[in-house]
Amino acid sequence: SKELDRSTFVQAISNQPRTLLGLETKELQEGAQADLCVWDAEAKWIPQEAYKSAGARNTHLWKQEIRGKVVASIRASDVNLY
Repeated sequence: SKELDRSTFVQAISNQPRTLLGLETKELQEGAQADLCVWDAEAKWIPQEAYKSAGARNTHLWKQEIRGKVVASIRASDVNLY
C-alpha cells in the first residue's frame, strides 16, 4: 500500500474538507481560536458495535484492527479525550 507523506496527510484531514465544503480555511496562529484534532498514527484499535452510535455505520472494518486514531479534540476551551 502507498503511504502519504505527513504534509499531504495533514492537508487532507485539515484544510481540504473545509475547502470541499466551501468554508474558509484556517491557519494555526498565536492568539487565534483553534479547532484541533490530536492524531496518534501508531495507536491500534478495533471498531466495535458501540461506535455505530457515533454515526459510523457504513464500514467494512468492523472487528478488524486499524492503525491510527484520534485521541483528543480541542475546540475553543472544550477539550475531549478519547
